[in-house]
Amino acid sequence: MNYQGRNVRRWFDKDKRQRGRMEARVIWEKYNGTIPEGFHIHHKDGNVKNDSIENLEMLSARDHFLLHRKCYQIVDGKIIRQCFMCKKWMDVSNFRERRQGKFKYFCWERFCFPCEKKYHQAYAEKNRGRTNERARLRYRENPGKILAYLKDYRKRNRARRSEIGKLYRKKNREKILAYRRAYIEKNREKINMKKRLAYQNAMMVIKKQAWSRNPQPQESGR
Repeated sequence: MNYQGRNVRRWFDKDKRQRGRMEARVIWEKYNGTIPEGFHIHHKDGNVKNDSIENLEMLSARDHFLLHRKCYQIVDGKIIRQCFMCKKWMDVSNFRERRQGKFKYFCWERFCFPCEKKYHQAYAEKNRGRTNERARLRYRENPGKILAYLKDYRKRNRARRSEIGKLYRKKNREKILAYRRAYIEKNREKINMKKRLAYQNAMMVIKKQAWSRNPQPQESGR
């Protein structure tokens, strides 16, 4: 039987349900035993209807996938990939790894790390108004639900976030201190102004509190 251009062997089981397997896998197992999980049968000449044993070979799922994709190559035992944006061929370590649907092997994103950053920035700039409007509509429809979710999320992740913050500060202590010193040096006048305003506001509050506790009697005019 033919299915999507491939030869398929079909039969009925004890429950009279139709079963099917690729003819290539059946022939390979006849000559070489069972096929391990995660391995495919590849047609050497590219003709999927030619199921002769000389034309078949067993490959891992990843190797079979890479063999049929034009944007991948194997050079000196290393996998290289072409970036769709800058068109450069480079090692797959320059790409983000991701799951490809239901398969049990990994593949890589279309863009290298620098190009992926540019792509996301351009997309965000292009769709900024639409995404903001969508978020506003969602908030108007379920404000209570969203606020409850955010409160619960912060509560659940407070310990984890504080732990991550401690580790980051411990690891990058010198860098953080240098950044703080540079910021203070650059914005010294602004910081001093904020301190003066904060001091004046605090003194006004203290005076008001003192006046409310011990109001001074007003002098009556003669």
